[in-house]
Amino acid sequence: MTSAFGNILRDWRKQRRMSQLDLGLDANVSARHISFIEQGRSKPSREMVLNLTQCLQMPKAQTNQAFLAAGFAPAFQQHANNNTDLAQIHSAINIMLKNHMPYPAIVMDNHWNIINANECAQTLLDQTGFAGQTNLIEALISDSPATSSIENWHEAVGLILQRLKVEVFQLGQDEVLSDLIVQLENHIDAHSKQPLQIDFTQAVIPTRFRIGDQIVSVFSTLAQFGTVFDIALADLKIELMFPADDETEAFFNVK
Repeated sequence: MTSAFGNILRDWRKQRRMSQLDLGLDANVSARHISFIEQGRSKPSREMVLNLTQCLQMPKAQTNQAFLAAGFAPAFQQHANNNTDLAQIHSAINIMLKNHMPYPAIVMDNHWNIINANECAQTLLDQTGFAGQTNLIEALISDSPATSSIENWHEAVGLILQRLKVEVFQLGQDEVLSDLIVQLENHIDAHSKQPLQIDFTQAVIPTRFRIGDQIVSVFSTLAQFGTVFDIALADLKIELMFPADDETEAFFNVK
């Protein structure tokens, strides 16, 4: 009879497209032992649970579920937002947002909810018709390419859809992200006369916004914490946007 942890282990192993032998080699145990754990014939120690979840690169929230399923206390904690241990982390986020001025920067959780933004990002959201939106994916789902401020709507939104799919692969079957993917795919299909095509031969694929009579073209990079183990903060991503051409750089620098 399989155990709750055995089921989780098997599901994540398949999610990562690993055989029992692959996982065993990474975890320095035999494939037979992996098989016994998945079948519930062998009960893993706390150290083994941590070893296996790390080999599978499971997100911290899902790792906690695995620990609970194996009969152990969670490995990671979610602290109160005003916890003094998190003060320096919040300070670091604010410094990044401030120092990125005059270019836009936003902070999002793993479901693309906007947690924070610098002044330039707030202005950009307002100028492009996305002010007041709390979730960027839901904002795009309610946006029409015919009236959108995004000039290259299909290309830009298609790239975001690709990012979502990669994130679901990394995070596992996240119900919220999976639902957003379905909604966004349906929205793209409803506004597309032909299959979505993106020219990946380009060195950079920016998002181009029309603001008044000017095209503002930006690309972005993502920053995440590498040594923060609080569940909520570890999943935050800071999206730093940069001008993709001289005209856009001038646009931001006169604000």
